[in-house]
Amino acid sequence: MIIEALLTCLSVLSLPADTVSLRGTITDANGNPLPGATVMIQGTSRGTTTDTNGDFRLTGKGGQRTFQIRYTGFTPVDTSLYWRPGTRPLHISMKENSFGMDEVVVTGTRTPKALTDSPVITRVITASEIHKDSPQSLMDVLETELPGIEFTRTEGVTNSVTFQGLSANYLLFLVDGERMAGETSRSNPDFNRIDIDNVERIEVVKGGMSTLYGSGAVAGVINIITQSANKPFQARVNAQYDTEGEQKYGLNIGTKKGRFTSFTSGLARFKSAYMMHDSKLLQHYYDDGRVAASDSTISEIEIEGYKNFTIEEKLGYRFSNKLNASLKGSYYNHERYNAGLEGTLKHDIYHDWNTVAKMQYDITAKSRFELTYNYDDYNKYYKYFKLNETDLNYKNILHHPKLLFITDFIPSNTVVAGIETFSEKLQTYQFSDSTHHVTRAAAYLQDDYTINNHFSLQAGLRMDHHSKYDNVNLNPKLSAMLKTSGWNFRAGYAAGFRAPTLKELYTAWDHQGMFKLIGNPNLKPEKSHNLSASVEYTKGVFNASVNSYYNHIYNKISTVWNAKQDTSFYNNIDKATVSGIDFNLRVRLFNHWTLKGGYAYVRDRQMVDGYNTSSTRPHSANIRLEYNFKVNKMFFSAGLNGRYLGKLKVYSEDSKGDYYAVRYPAYSLWKLNLTGQFSHGIRANLGVNNLFNYKPDNVTYNAGITRGMTIFAAVSVAIEELTKQL
Repeated sequence: MIIEALLTCLSVLSLPADTVSLRGTITDANGNPLPGATVMIQGTSRGTTTDTNGDFRLTGKGGQRTFQIRYTGFTPVDTSLYWRPGTRPLHISMKENSFGMDEVVVTGTRTPKALTDSPVITRVITASEIHKDSPQSLMDVLETELPGIEFTRTEGVTNSVTFQGLSANYLLFLVDGERMAGETSRSNPDFNRIDIDNVERIEVVKGGMSTLYGSGAVAGVINIITQSANKPFQARVNAQYDTEGEQKYGLNIGTKKGRFTSFTSGLARFKSAYMMHDSKLLQHYYDDGRVAASDSTISEIEIEGYKNFTIEEKLGYRFSNKLNASLKGSYYNHERYNAGLEGTLKHDIYHDWNTVAKMQYDITAKSRFELTYNYDDYNKYYKYFKLNETDLNYKNILHHPKLLFITDFIPSNTVVAGIETFSEKLQTYQFSDSTHHVTRAAAYLQDDYTINNHFSLQAGLRMDHHSKYDNVNLNPKLSAMLKTSGWNFRAGYAAGFRAPTLKELYTAWDHQGMFKLIGNPNLKPEKSHNLSASVEYTKGVFNASVNSYYNHIYNKISTVWNAKQDTSFYNNIDKATVSGIDFNLRVRLFNHWTLKGGYAYVRDRQMVDGYNTSSTRPHSANIRLEYNFKVNKMFFSAGLNGRYLGKLKVYSEDSKGDYYAVRYPAYSLWKLNLTGQFSHGIRANLGVNNLFNYKPDNVTYNAGITRGMTIFAAVSVAIEELTKQL
């Protein structure tokens, strides 16, 4: 206490004459402290965060000031006062908002808008929700939070993702609003590039209702928004380990001083390779009950290990009140290897260089230009140990400049106009002639019109042009929202357009003599009509919603096997329809309990000769029961997560032209997690993955790959909080 008093006196004496100090406490409505709340002086870069007791101390220039207090899950507070020596401590009581309904989102409209006011159906996953579960990857987060999304894996590698019944070609992943180059197999981006500990929030726009995103966004947009510096000094280190040997270590450091901001983040992940075995033969059945075929031996599968390193730097500078600019650069290196002999001979190396430059010029207080250039260079190599050589087998480069004009000069209207080009070069061993190029261009106009406090519209028109096709595609979009007495009603229509990917056009790949995959340069672009509707009700601590959608796709691009079953061709099928409905519920039970969950039903009809060849599970659900409590000055959150995936039957054609089915059983995975927030900026997690020790009989594309129960532990330390307490 004596040392603390002396340090306080010295810090006060060392302040400039016109600098004053303010102390305060931030609590919830029940008087419980809110650790980690941010307190900023409006119009400056000065700010701080509360400690574990909800207390803060802030210094700055005296005078009339507005203080902005923010805390995830609580309604923002702005308070003004005349700041001078002797100002009494500030006590702020914050009110919990209705499950983040006041969260500000940008993905659907490109302009900040409260979630509850967005006419486009949007879901936000906050950093607080992510930290409570200690996920290893982005996939873990999305599977926990979103019913209707499924990642299927084989040999330890993510092969495909489906969302609302549509594959990765229809789902657009963005990082800070920008596209990603490269992919694994099945047209997914490389999810290992995402440092989940560096994520501020994830915005999920359901359906293709936003005019701002074209080809590849029919099912929706998932925008991963990363952290930025918001204090003069901030730093955090974290580590995680589980009993299966998966490890993760991270560091980030940031500063915001005057006109300049900098934020640096780094991640290292490690996992050992191992073998898995089926426990029984996989059987195939005809509809009349006859057994079509069975695997002759029990299969075994190699789950691949990896070493993964990512580093990112974000710089920002405000040149004047009208002009500011930012520059982001990142490097990613991922080394993947098999178990057994192959892993001692050859590894797969993936690396990526990404640069995003952005400039914003405010013409007036209500109008601005945004100019962005995104360059992404993604590569894959084979690394041969005995030869000490590497062999490039895949290179994907994209250039993506865009110019936006955003204005709310017209009362009650926010207008976004944009032009962009997307140039892609793909070199891969799967092409017979190695390299192909494509250029896409787009122009769009979107108006977000708030008619009154109850009714709003969002209308847009998008024009897309693809270098392979002569015609220009015009796609209108319209969304509407009605708000009344806690109810939100949303509905939308969007015309969709998806051009074939370079792989779909030009692949000519022989997979070690086992089968061939052949592209089709004569493919037609897909066109679609997409409808959505939702109803949401919020009252106090209760929030529930029902979302429905219907997609009708013409000239859908799919793969079709030949009669010998040795070659698969990309072809346009006549049409396909995907429809579904999902339910979401969030409710606070009593004072300390929270329950949230969701259920999704997908009707995916991909008919070939009268048989449905879809591999999308029609039923899925998730649930989380959470208990929050306090022990002395420590805060804890205990959570039980469950995820259910319903049974599935997939049809395929045999060599005689008859259709048989493979049946995959339903299964569920559960996770138990305890998070503690301690003094000195320390957060710790302890939990159990696969709580009930589920193990699939057959390790396939449509079963969870798990060896059973694992225990994990994680720790995270905010360095600025730790040094503040010393």
